[in-house]
Amino acid sequence: SINCFDMIQKSKENENLETTKYENSKFLAKMEVISSIFSMSMFYISFLLGAFFVMRGTYTIAIMMAAIQLVNNIVSPMFEGVSSINCINGSSEIVKKIVQFSEINEQQAGENISSINDIILENVSYQNENFKMNNISFNFKKGKKYAIVGKSGAGKTTLLNLISKNIEYIPHGITINGIPIENINDNSIKKLMTYMNQAVFVFNDTIKNNIILYEDFDENTYQHIIKLAGLEKFINSFQEKDQHMLINNGENISGGERQRIALSRVLLRDSNVILLDEAFSALDNITAHAITSDILDFDKTVILVVHKYT
Repeated sequence: SINCFDMIQKSKENENLETTKYENSKFLAKMEVISSIFSMSMFYISFLLGAFFVMRGTYTIAIMMAAIQLVNNIVSPMFEGVSSINCINGSSEIVKKIVQFSEINEQQAGENISSINDIILENVSYQNENFKMNNISFNFKKGKKYAIVGKSGAGKTTLLNLISKNIEYIPHGITINGIPIENINDNSIKKLMTYMNQAVFVFNDTIKNNIILYEDFDENTYQHIIKLAGLEKFINSFQEKDQHMLINNGENISGGERQRIALSRVLLRDSNVILLDEAFSALDNITAHAITSDILDFDKTVILVVHKYT
């Protein structure tokens, strides 16, 4: 049965997270209001003082306008700094969570595996508040390609989460290489499976750093992956090549290019199993078909979740 204490603990963590998000949003809203009032006040004060000195003949109109512009140039960075401080505070909490997660992962117990030959589901049942699935049986074999098709809410994503141990409660009946999944070290599974969905985050950094994620990879391997992911033409279109900067979560590139960057991240990890959860549903049909075709050519076990198959 599901551990009630774990469920209560997760509920409290979610409540604390939502409270923190609300407090941060409220703080940011207050700062925006204060910023607007202060900026307007500084503008009007500068304008009135400038007009006063112009009328007295101390300033010319040109000097008054230059002074107002100078005040704006001083005030604007101040409030951008406030927003940056808020982002830094939020990022520091994320970093703490990542460190905590890493420490927990290092302490994971269970059997280590070096490869995934098969994933077998035998009469697997799982239920949550949204749906229920009963007696699911299937054998995912090494190197094969699979599509899980079904309407929204049918449990497709949950099935991937069960296979990759992204759900805390794992029902009986799931084995990898004949070993019950609950007896396998989480780190082993994370190294051998790569999960990709349509929510791709792009850092304000170079194309290369967005691909390698600040890890060290052999240059030949990196260049090979660039070609496999179909990024070679995209990278060569820039004078800086893969040192071209991506900004604002990838606003200066297309959705297809974002997905290919995500795909290159997946391929660099050289996992045995690739799990794709509606990974290309936000793309146009031509781009999605091209990327999917590339993936199906890889010598990997691929499990693809889709709403419909055409």
